[in-house]
Amino acid sequence: ASVAWISILGHSLIFDPLSWGLFRLISGFSFAGIFVVAESWLNDQSQNEDRGKILSIYMAINHGGFLIGQLFLNLAHPGGFTHFILISILLSFALIPILVTASPFPSFNSYQPMRVSELYHNSPTALVGGICVGVAHGCVWGLGPVYAFKSGFDVSGVSIFMGVFLL
Repeated sequence: ASVAWISILGHSLIFDPLSWGLFRLISGFSFAGIFVVAESWLNDQSQNEDRGKILSIYMAINHGGFLIGQLFLNLAHPGGFTHFILISILLSFALIPILVTASPFPSFNSYQPMRVSELYHNSPTALVGGICVGVAHGCVWGLGPVYAFKSGFDVSGVSIFMGVFLL
């Protein structure tokens, strides 16, 4: 989470495409780590009978947050640093429940690393589907705002366009 904060706030200090690419890469890996920790905790703390419900609620909240986040683009001028500070503040608030919880950390048993070829052999549809969904989402997240802006939408319209995609 600290690395995510640093990379997010770094965007507001250095205005260079190469630096922003590096900050985005770092924040992406950091958020992936945060998601893995949160999902591991939920997975460990839930019973088999309730795991699907709990993870469904988690995903609904997660996507709802992404939807609301798109609309936050309208809170300040996108050329300033306000959004980066807002993201940092929201990340801080989001971590409070984890920091004050009395639940024990998940216990991890030893595991055997799995090669990609082994994963493909065990579940080819999941591997190929996961890659395709990742590429598609990358395209939509990367090019969706560009498409909306080039289609004549203003900042508010771009945020609503991307919010509708999430909805």
